[in-house]
Amino acid sequence: MTSNANTASSAALIAHRVRNGEVRAVDVLSEHLDVVKTRNTDLNALAEVFDTDAMAAAEQIDKRRNAGEMLGPLAGVPVSIKMNIDVAGHATTHGIPAFKDAIAPADAPVVARLRAAGAVIIGHANMPDMSMRLHTSSQLFGATRNLYDEHLTPGGSSGGDAVAVASGMASLGLGNDAGGSVRVPASFAGICSLKPTTGRFPSDRAIARDVTFASQVIPVDGFLARNVADLELALHIAAGPDVRDPRAVPVSPSYSRAQQHNIGVIVDPGAMGVDSESEAAVMQAAEALQSAGYAVTHIEVPELEAALAAYDGLIMTEFAQVWPMLDRLLGPDVLRYLEHAMVIGRPLDLAGYLGATAERMRIQRLWTQFIEPFDAILGPVYCGPTPEIDADIRSVESHTACANALRLCRASSLVGFPAVSVSVPSSTGLPIGVQLLAAPFEEANALCAAREIERHMGPNPR
Repeated sequence: MTSNANTASSAALIAHRVRNGEVRAVDVLSEHLDVVKTRNTDLNALAEVFDTDAMAAAEQIDKRRNAGEMLGPLAGVPVSIKMNIDVAGHATTHGIPAFKDAIAPADAPVVARLRAAGAVIIGHANMPDMSMRLHTSSQLFGATRNLYDEHLTPGGSSGGDAVAVASGMASLGLGNDAGGSVRVPASFAGICSLKPTTGRFPSDRAIARDVTFASQVIPVDGFLARNVADLELALHIAAGPDVRDPRAVPVSPSYSRAQQHNIGVIVDPGAMGVDSESEAAVMQAAEALQSAGYAVTHIEVPELEAALAAYDGLIMTEFAQVWPMLDRLLGPDVLRYLEHAMVIGRPLDLAGYLGATAERMRIQRLWTQFIEPFDAILGPVYCGPTPEIDADIRSVESHTACANALRLCRASSLVGFPAVSVSVPSSTGLPIGVQLLAAPFEEANALCAAREIERHMGPNPR
């Protein structure tokens, strides 16, 4: 077996080979660690590599296989974990010096489920300070590099996981998404991602105290993978309630309405402008779905501007409450990012904030009613070309352009809809992704449509 066979394979295929004894888990891990050695110095995707712990886990998997034990669906699969998610015995740094020694006493709920399924945790992936930029660069670990052009951002905030998976350092990545943070890096790296419904996966990321409303209902853990089938596999492993998170609900990951084979298509969300490559990507994906037997209808989501205003108001009001703490913890680039963000999304007073919580409910109801006739809604991930590394902090105007390009990600995060992003070809040679939004807990319908796009487009060159 060549060294490329496992580092370019799907997670499902690697696990199949390990379970059947075609390859040892230690050899799979060694191949991925070889990629880390040759590429991570340049790409800086993995902030910390858990090589000793990972090798011990791989050896244990091989011992169990040799003893005739049944192995899990991710047996021997190397997985990267975003560094704001707890991995037992390692610091959950959030990219900042204040937490460099914050050793996690236990795995986060989804990490524990990945381990139980046989995954090998290869390391913590880089992210911006406290997840607060479109570009992945942290005080502790520096900047992650875009695989295709060093002058462009790899995206954020799960940029380290995206580059790790796309480059062959990991076969699956666990990140999180509060407005595009798994979808955008996956799009810029030419891979796919899953942002689940709010409440689908349990999480436990309180820092010093439990989080406030927007941080309870908007961010979710999600996966980055080389193909859509691996996202479906990860969904089944990670879903379900946990006593550490009262938000997580016991809804079967297989749940979905019967498919109607109807897709709504949004080329330019809110008619706020979209570049030609993003438009072409959505149209290519729509044609692929039409070829697969879906009826395609061009639509517009309701109340997009109101959704964005509620999203910004809730988040920036909560940031403003902890600004003195953030001012001490964050680096200058992230502070500039937040200053620009507060210009376009000003903190609200108490009445305004309470009104925004009600507005979220109103918009969520509208969107849920609107999506009912469709299996999924197809639209762009990022409504513009891949931005340069400083685009989100260069000026208020540049920051606003980035936020505008993220508008469908931001609005869908506000209402808690699941989203699957998948890569499609572009004329520039740079990766580009589209996303499929589904009604709450109907990830299966979005994944089904994404598989058809992937099948029609063929494998993405990397």
